Amino acid sequence: MEINSFSWTEDREWLVTNGLGGYASSTITGLNTRKYHGLLVVAFSPEDRRVMLSKINEQLSAGGSVRKLSTNQYWDAIDPEGYKYQKSFSLIPQPRFVYETPEAWLEKTIYMPHGFNAIFVEYNILPKPGVKNLNFSAELIVTSRDSNWVLQNPIWELSYKSDSDLAVLTPQHENPPTICIGSSAGKVSKSCYPDNRHRGLFYRKDLERGYSCIDDLFIGVCLDVDVAEPKRFVIVCSADPSPQAAIDTCRRILKAPSVYKEKEKLRLSSLIEKFNSVNGMKANEGISNLVVSSDEFLIRKRNRSAIVAGYPWFGEWGRDSLVSLPGLCLTTSRKKDAEEILLSLMAEARDGLIPNNFTNGGAYNSVDATLWFYWTVWKYLKSTGDFNFIQKRLWMDMKKLLKAYSSRMDSDYLIKTDSNSPMTWMDAVVDGSPVTLRRGKPVEVQALWYNALIVCARLAERAGEKPDPYLKMAVEAKTSFADKFINHDNGYLYDVIDGGNADASIRPNALFAISLDFPILDKFWWPKVMEIAERELVTPYGLRTLNPSDPRYRGFASGTQREADLAYHNGDSWPWLMGSFIDAYVKVYPTKRVGQFLKQLLENQARGGAGKIAEIYDGSSPHNPGGCISQAWSVAELLRVLSEHRDRL
Repeated sequence: MEINSFSWTEDREWLVTNGLGGYASSTITGLNTRKYHGLLVVAFSPEDRRVMLSKINEQLSAGGSVRKLSTNQYWDAIDPEGYKYQKSFSLIPQPRFVYETPEAWLEKTIYMPHGFNAIFVEYNILPKPGVKNLNFSAELIVTSRDSNWVLQNPIWELSYKSDSDLAVLTPQHENPPTICIGSSAGKVSKSCYPDNRHRGLFYRKDLERGYSCIDDLFIGVCLDVDVAEPKRFVIVCSADPSPQAAIDTCRRILKAPSVYKEKEKLRLSSLIEKFNSVNGMKANEGISNLVVSSDEFLIRKRNRSAIVAGYPWFGEWGRDSLVSLPGLCLTTSRKKDAEEILLSLMAEARDGLIPNNFTNGGAYNSVDATLWFYWTVWKYLKSTGDFNFIQKRLWMDMKKLLKAYSSRMDSDYLIKTDSNSPMTWMDAVVDGSPVTLRRGKPVEVQALWYNALIVCARLAERAGEKPDPYLKMAVEAKTSFADKFINHDNGYLYDVIDGGNADASIRPNALFAISLDFPILDKFWWPKVMEIAERELVTPYGLRTLNPSDPRYRGFASGTQREADLAYHNGDSWPWLMGSFIDAYVKVYPTKRVGQFLKQLLENQARGGAGKIAEIYDGSSPHNPGGCISQAWSVAELLRVLSEHRDRL
């Protein structure tokens, strides 16, 4: 894409990952607008990401002229303004920046080798005719901090030592990872500045969210390269708790960067080709971006596959992993990854619950994550046909899990939560109180519960066991649901039933009563529910979490984190919900096509994260993106419905 203006570029972000939970990310001009931005952000666990290499400040000089190519923002200034030299940015196959100065063309491409906590940046510089004594120089700006925080006047320093042609930097604080930097041209050297601090970088996005936004970093090393003729070279940065491991990784990549470049290119191309082949798709840039994005969420954690819920700040979450697994793994022919994730999540189950997230040993505060497990297993069976894996590795534990979970079943066979904490996916908390508590019997939980019971009945039959216990509960639950959840005033479903109180909010949760493989809602009511949902909730970016005529509706999530959380489930549009909408739509309108919805979602990848699907979008026009740059279930559900409903496009 061509660079039109600075204001146009500062909200467009890119992201690449390394299969370990680490990533590189910034805007398309290289201006860091978030504390989460950096060229090397490592994850020694999915919940512990550290910014190591923030950015590289490059410049070209010749004949007394100095052209600074980087773009930095401070509280009261943008300096330098390298974006003025930038001609274009492209994402596929890797982030690529093209600059033109009066003296030269410069192309910069960023590569993150899969499976390594490392980054390498390739430069290709072409001097213009008649230009002599062209020089390239760079400052590598480093730090060592939790990605959730900024540092001002850090009390620690960096120790510097040289290991042959490499610079080895060790932050002087508790258990620091070592940073190793090298280049295939010129020579990296210790910063020549008396004070090697790079002070006062300003992150606009964090100010908007109400967080600390001024960061002090370090000029780790400097590099000078003479460019008397066209030159191609790389800068490599690696990080590891073991100094020797950091050195070995850096040296290995420096020795053969083209090998890692080609290996990653082939790996991603193979994923795209396999998806298109398995799903009968034609080559398409939007779908290719989506498949590449799907790969970014799949990581190795303690020698097993896991799913990162979103970049740049989410770790591994139970509910998100289960909703995302079919789209990320099954549509992309990653059966082994799917099996490892299912087994590991089942191993974490406790008292009938699968953890909502895995921070500090796991948070068991989700009433629906367990039920999503059965939905996901059924999707696995439909996709792979492998009942043998389910029977041998999962079935016994699935029966035990459902039995423990059924303690939450009320006398009417519906699932009830008495917690004063948010237990559903609508879990935002402001000032210590849930924004949408939904205490009692949430509608989607009943739909998932019924679906899980029927799944178990079907699996029991396949295993040669009696399905009757599951079917009896399912029939009773469906009868109670019909009696209590239908709002006869408008034909929609109540969002929550709590004793004698019924919440008539028009929210997307009702759609799960239709969309799941085994719907709890009688077909008679499907058209009216769909009519209201399509009219009130559908946007080009997903489904609103509340209809606009509701007095609680918040159409915009801009402002502080508090303001964003108030809109999170009271108006924000969520792309992942479009999966349930499309599933329901094809049931209600069997002759209609769904291509118009999918086309809009694919086209909207240009908003916010380049080639990504954000976590949320404003419910009201122009539907600006918010939340995470790239969210697992946003990508996954779009891939899943593309695959499952490809004959309806």
